Amino acid sequence: MKFDVFNRFTGAVQFTAEIECAEDESFSIKLGLAVKWAIKARANLAGANLAGAYLAEACLARAYLAEANLAEAYLARANLAGAYLAGAYLAGANLAGAYLAEAYLARANLARANLAGAYLAEAYLARANLARANLAGANLAGAYLAEACLAGAYLAEANLAGAYLAGANLAGANLAGANLAGAYLARAYLAGAYLAGANLAGANLAGANLAGAKGLKNPPISFGCVGKYKRTGFVIIENEEIVVRLGCFKGSEKGALKAVGDKYGKKSGYVAMIKAACLVAREYAQEAKE
Repeated sequence: MKFDVFNRFTGAVQFTAEIECAEDESFSIKLGLAVKWAIKARANLAGANLAGAYLAEACLARAYLAEANLAEAYLARANLAGAYLAGAYLAGANLAGAYLAEAYLARANLARANLAGAYLAEAYLARANLARANLAGANLAGAYLAEACLAGAYLAEANLAGAYLAGANLAGANLAGANLAGAYLARAYLAGAYLAGANLAGANLAGANLAGAKGLKNPPISFGCVGKYKRTGFVIIENEEIVVRLGCFKGSEKGALKAVGDKYGKKSGYVAMIKAACLVAREYAQEAKE
């Protein structure tokens, strides 16, 4: 049968698919079959209205879906590796267990989407909207999430090792047990986030806002701004030792005080900042032990 797919912006017919199914089959099934037909026929899916499409386990690898409307679509376990979804609308979509390795999702709207267990390693999600999305156990290792909105997102046990989250909004996000080792979180907004059991080893939290964050036994203590470039540093406890990070420097309290003292003077305000931050970090560590 012939099945028309429309453009989400103009309402005009974008393409007419040839699908095989019963006349009384549900609209979502028919639309899903039309998408699969379009992939094989290399029809234009950019900006298409595919809301509610049933695409469970579908192969959409490297598909071009820029600005497409996939709201409430069912894409559980679908293969979207390398797919181009810039500006796509996926609010409320079910992407549980989907494979999105190296997918391009800049500015995509994934608010309230179910991405539990999804594979998003090395995916590009700059400025994407993932507010209140379910990312439990998702793999986002090495993903690019600069200025992405993850406010209220559920990221328990998610793997964000090495992810780039500069300026990202993680306010109120649940990151219990998440792996953030080596993640870049400079200027990230983590106010009210839940971080119990999260691994922040080697993470860069320069200038991050952790006001009201919960669950951290030894929260990073920021200080600054330091020097001509107004750098923000931070102090964290790693393996029961004080570690200071400032710009390219990462080392002990003694090493940091010497480096800064040699450059700005032992009686400079910058030295005092580091000492104060280290003192607060030790107090947190002591409270955690008690």
